[in-house]
Amino acid sequence: MHEVLASHGDPVPVRMGVSLRGLSQQDSTVTLEFDDGSAGRYDLGLGADGIHSRNRRLVLGADGVRPVGQVAWRFVTECPPEVTTWTVLLGREVSFDANYRPLLELR
Repeated sequence: MHEVLASHGDPVPVRMGVSLRGLSQQDSTVTLEFDDGSAGRYDLGLGADGIHSRNRRLVLGADGVRPVGQVAWRFVTECPPEVTTWTVLLGREVSFDANYRPLLELR
């Protein structure tokens, strides 16, 4: 993500090593307050802090996330030679997605 943000268009400020403590939405911007005491006004805030996201709770509130009955299992395995692209198999109330990526591409 950092590479894409850094290599497309104007430089994009990226904050690392700080946690979001508060936010407030204005007309077309958002003010973000960080745990180091700093704050900034941005056109867009992008938080990627995982499944127990503090950012999501700040935006949606404690009740903003609810289970929907979906489960995702991820694993790495040998790929059959006939699978050369993204693949999805759909069944009744179930799906299987296969993302084809040679391991060398992942490094």
